[in-house]
Amino acid sequence: MKRIVGGSEMKALDSCTITGMGVPSCVLMERAALAVVDAMEGHFAEMSQKQRILCVCGGGNNGGDGVAIARILHLHGYNAEIYMLGNPDHRTKETRRQLKIAENYQVPLVNNLAAGEYTTIVDAIFGVGLDRSIEGKYIEIIQALNEVSAWKVAVDLPSGVCSNTGRELGIAFRADLTVTFAFCKTGLCFYPGKNFAGKIVVADVGIYENPDLPTRKAALEKKDLQKLPLRAANGNKGTFGKVLVVAGSKGMCGAAYLCAEGAFAAGAGMVKILTDEENRIPLQTLLPEAMFADDAGGNEAWVNAMHWCDIVVIGPGLGQS
Repeated sequence: MKRIVGGSEMKALDSCTITGMGVPSCVLMERAALAVVDAMEGHFAEMSQKQRILCVCGGGNNGGDGVAIARILHLHGYNAEIYMLGNPDHRTKETRRQLKIAENYQVPLVNNLAAGEYTTIVDAIFGVGLDRSIEGKYIEIIQALNEVSAWKVAVDLPSGVCSNTGRELGIAFRADLTVTFAFCKTGLCFYPGKNFAGKIVVADVGIYENPDLPTRKAALEKKDLQKLPLRAANGNKGTFGKVLVVAGSKGMCGAAYLCAEGAFAAGAGMVKILTDEENRIPLQTLLPEAMFADDAGGNEAWVNAMHWCDIVVIGPGLGQS
């Protein structure tokens, strides 16, 4: 399975790599910037998108990534420029270092935002640590960036998307491509965050799994299916598992039907639906291979059904009654 992380989990994994494994943060930042440039060069859809690139950077380490991205693009021959946001006194050590390097390489730094003049915008304003609503000038900046027709790239996470929930924190950058680092972020998996991300690329930057930090969320991969046991060649429906589906409410059997059909699709040998008697005819018409049970027998019906099954699925469409 692929680990999915929120902001605090990502910071913990990042810290383990820096302090525990001894990888300098500047090395991780350089790898992150290289990964974004590589993804950009692999996803440019039109030649026009390469003409003029603006990296809009905040004062945190996400901004430092953006400065490094501009410098690498500049060295690759692109017309790339940097626009800095925020109080210069509040910039992180790594961002200041990247700005000095960019200055040494004569990467242009612009003071006035004219977003409409650029063919590609790189968003490196806020990173995964943002947990408050965006305010003030930042709202105006992100709104202006969203309104232009340029191709838009987000660094790690579109600014304004909560890394833990996918919630829009007042306003969010609307990206065409998001290059996120090491692990996919929870905010990129849930809506509306997923809508703001565009195409998502998870880039290897040198931060890996840590057994001391348990996985709380993960996504299944095709290789996980290999863990399913093979069916016995001489088996039958009785040996492939019995699922009891307790679902649906009076006159409303859609959820019960879909859940039972899903159980069969997942490989169950036998499925029994325990629901209101009124649902018998439509369910037996739609899914005749499923058995039907109702709760007319009271507690005894429940006990018998529970003894019959290997797995019980309870809840879909039950309503509040």
